[in-house]
Amino acid sequence: MSEKTPTEQIAELLGVEFLPLLEPSDVRELQKALPGYQAVADDAARFAQKHKDTLKLDKVRASIEQGLADVARLEPVEHLLEKLYLSVYHQR
Repeated sequence: MSEKTPTEQIAELLGVEFLPLLEPSDVRELQKALPGYQAVADDAARFAQKHKDTLKLDKVRASIEQGLADVARLEPVEHLLEKLYLSVYHQR
């Protein structure tokens, strides 16, 4: 078995998955719309919960809630890594 890279070791330590990076143009597209995504997801989850018996959206609601749980799980790691990145960047 091959030796893990430092990036893979850090990802394992933090309990996150290291995925391939997005192209810069893709990142720019996401940044344009990101501020509204979280609010839309929150609203959709509340609406689905409120009308679950009428709409029968159990699978959709579970998927939305899982996505929100993933965001909540990854946010602290994201903030930690951002602080670490900025610290190293300012030491250059």
